[in-house]
Amino acid sequence: MRLNPTKCTFDITAGKFLGFIVHQRGIDANPDKIKAIQEMQSPKTVKEVQRLAGRIAALSRFISRAGDKSSVFLRALKSAKDFKWTPECEEAFHQLKSHLENLPRLASVKDGEPLGLYLAASNLAVSSVLVTLDKIGERPVYYTSHVLAGPELRYAPIERIALALILASRKLRPYFQTHPIKVITDKPLRQILSKFDVAGRMLKWSVELGEFDIEYEPRKAIKGQVLADFLSELMPPPVPQNPTPGWTIHIDGSANSERGGVGLVFKDPSGHVYEHALRLGFRATNNEAEYEALMFGLKVAADLRAADIEADALAKLASSRATDTPTGPTVRTVGPSIGPTLMTVGQEDGGWTNEILYFKQTGVLPEDKAAARRVRRAESWYCIIDGCLYRRGFSRPLLRCLNPTEAQTTLAEIHEGICGDHVGARTLAHMVLRQGYYWPTLRKDAQAYVQNCEPCQKHARFQHRPMVPLSTADCAWPFAQWGMDLLGPFPPASGQRRFLIVGVDYFTKWLEAEPLASITEKQVEWFVWKNIITRFGLPKAIITDNGT
Repeated sequence: MRLNPTKCTFDITAGKFLGFIVHQRGIDANPDKIKAIQEMQSPKTVKEVQRLAGRIAALSRFISRAGDKSSVFLRALKSAKDFKWTPECEEAFHQLKSHLENLPRLASVKDGEPLGLYLAASNLAVSSVLVTLDKIGERPVYYTSHVLAGPELRYAPIERIALALILASRKLRPYFQTHPIKVITDKPLRQILSKFDVAGRMLKWSVELGEFDIEYEPRKAIKGQVLADFLSELMPPPVPQNPTPGWTIHIDGSANSERGGVGLVFKDPSGHVYEHALRLGFRATNNEAEYEALMFGLKVAADLRAADIEADALAKLASSRATDTPTGPTVRTVGPSIGPTLMTVGQEDGGWTNEILYFKQTGVLPEDKAAARRVRRAESWYCIIDGCLYRRGFSRPLLRCLNPTEAQTTLAEIHEGICGDHVGARTLAHMVLRQGYYWPTLRKDAQAYVQNCEPCQKHARFQHRPMVPLSTADCAWPFAQWGMDLLGPFPPASGQRRFLIVGVDYFTKWLEAEPLASITEKQVEWFVWKNIITRFGLPKAIITDNGT
């Protein structure tokens, strides 16, 4: 097969050929070429089937779900010795010819234009199509397809959809790097790729996709016939699933002149029933008893990790006398409840945690492009447990993410709390991590906190280190390099000598000194000649500080 930017020509059987004129926006087939397609003969040998499968792969950009269309021919090639052109292969060959007669025209895109990506998966292959999202409509830009093999055949349906996305990002990397991509799917792909306890390959795929500008959008009505054909071809029929029933809680609270009580009946999704009754240890009105029933029911539901709850009324159960209390439920006396503290994201300035929490809960990115890119890259490292944000690490357990206010409180407690010993900044940051906490500016905040700690500044040891790094002056042999300096003035000695000129050898640390009454050029020259040159020879270097 020969391929060039303008023409693609190949033959199916002897004397037959098929030509396509490949333009920038797709493939155009004139009537003569359509007639040539209709006259294509079925392959008769293994080599002809191999040629057909290879040419389908070469034109996969223009063929919708090419992997599914070629899977029949690939199965026929598995037993090359007992090759048979079955009726199933003949039917698939005629469907391929029909598809080649009506190839779609591919659209061109502009730089930065948002694009959509549709994903499809069958038992044999995964496919995707990149489309435009302009006012004209959804037009195909590029088709990709991959035939499943080996362990991929045992992937779960949601893993096959994720595999289609990761393969599309690798093959269409230039599009993913220069365009915002909207993945349009009816599967919970974003929730699966952002979970912290997924399998190893899903976590790897999640990190790999983090570098791209990808948004997930639920699939709505299909606007183009080409996309409708892509999503309907060879798709396995959906398996009806019964909605999983949630928890049902029957609660009621009542009070009379003698006492008040609360009754609860819990029914789990599997149908098991749990009864519970509370006798209030204080005088309460009916409204207060109802409030206590609701609060206690919510507490128990939170302990049971019941996510989907339906509440209902229950007849007076625990407000009767002790002898009248049913024997089924467990009855105990409780005091007044202060109620749970309900907090939502945004009640306090959570700073960086609010961005990630909001995105993982709603899927909405910040309007600022830089912040959106930062959140998209980092969100795969975080998870939400009981409404709190945690960060996953390679060699440590989950770390609780703290907002700026909690971070300062944690630093103060560890640094100078009951068990704090005013450690240094580096040790303080490691201690925070060992305690199970994390925030992005941990090391920077720890250093700033230690520098602003007043006891540390008052009682810290005095630093004797020089302000600038010391520079070494190496000498390879004795008396080759001398350091010379002038000292004084000192109290006058005999002959009014108040100054001292000193020379020190760098290698042996030999000292030469001479007292002087005054500092003149002639006396310095005489010292060098008398004490250094005449005794130890001509030095290689004499180093001074050029002082006065």
